[in-house]
Amino acid sequence: MPYAIVGYFDPDTDKKIKAIWKTFADTGLSGYLHESENDPHIKFAMYESIGTDNALKCLEAFTGRFTKPDLHFKNYGIYPGDKPILFLDLSATLQMLELQLEVKTAFSPWGEEAKVNFFDQGIWKPDCFLTNAMDKADVDQAIRILYNTQLPFNGYLTSLGLISFYPARQIGRFALQDKGTVTGGGTTTGQNPGLD
Repeated sequence: MPYAIVGYFDPDTDKKIKAIWKTFADTGLSGYLHESENDPHIKFAMYESIGTDNALKCLEAFTGRFTKPDLHFKNYGIYPGDKPILFLDLSATLQMLELQLEVKTAFSPWGEEAKVNFFDQGIWKPDCFLTNAMDKADVDQAIRILYNTQLPFNGYLTSLGLISFYPARQIGRFALQDKGTVTGGGTTTGQNPGLD
């Protein structure tokens, strides 16, 4: 069963994305995300297996040392293939790129990383899935639905979590810190927070 470290959004952003998930489910285009036990999110790292107890301890310590990063949601995109995936694209700010690298570094002792390169430095970018794998024939209708949604907009991350899938299930979730409450800007480059 795969696992992932994910970032969750502020309430307004969460509501906007869930509305898209619901529309896709109601129209029969893609219902998995709407029906799952998870919330809209960004994946920072994915694992074939992970020691959940140690990962949760690490996650709690990690989120205590990072502030809530601002996000800019700028466009929609598609991962092509036999079962295309539509996603919401975010600006790859330096803060987000550094946070993703910190996540990979901090959690590497506790899990076996997934054998994909999506999360490698220089390849990873922040996005949020709007569909799971869908039929090619439905992509045009899904895109027409997205024409009627608001972009761009701004938001922020509120928390990080550990999930398992499929089906998606939240295992643990911890709040990031408000700005001004973390000394040193909320970066811990080269350190493993929590389990020293």
